[in-house]
Amino acid sequence: MKKGNPYGTHRVISPKGVLPQPADVVDNTMEIYDNESLIDVKTLNIDSASFTEICKQVLNKKPAEIETQEEKDAVMAELDKIIGICNKLQCKMIVVVPSMDIEWCEPTIDDIREDAVAVLKEMVKKCDPHGIKLSIEFIGQPTMTINRFEDALAIVEEVGSPNVGITLDQYHFHGQASSFESLEKADGKRIFIWHLNGV
Repeated sequence: MKKGNPYGTHRVISPKGVLPQPADVVDNTMEIYDNESLIDVKTLNIDSASFTEICKQVLNKKPAEIETQEEKDAVMAELDKIIGICNKLQCKMIVVVPSMDIEWCEPTIDDIREDAVAVLKEMVKKCDPHGIKLSIEFIGQPTMTINRFEDALAIVEEVGSPNVGITLDQYHFHGQASSFESLEKADGKRIFIWHLNGV
């Protein structure tokens, strides 16, 4: 077994001489070193914050309060950081979580869909060159903007990109009584992740 550097620098591919955290690319080969543990992981995804939380973090504003292109660019720049993390870990999927607690703007389902489609199309432009897919995880709670499978599916279909799909969590599927009929009719290729709970 090879001897690993105590600070993990043996896993850095580029640039050489830096610690793993600021590195551009790290080595994810399965051969372990003497100071590592091997864990069986099927899929690695980056679970992003909701769009509302990103807006608050970057601009201290709610999405509806964003007006200028400069502000929109600042919010989307946060996605560049997430993409950078994906590239470092050689991760090819980001799980996109909907916003919550937006009663202050009283959006309709159509408003939510229109906004989600517009944001996802912008995200696709940034992610496609890196071969990174986007998977919407609808959350089966009343306060979430996208809380039913059929609503998430309608958004995915309208975006129309093969790199945008759905994370289907069986707990959230039942949480807001998503439609089994919609699930049966859905193209299975649109379901990127099946998250089992209570098994």
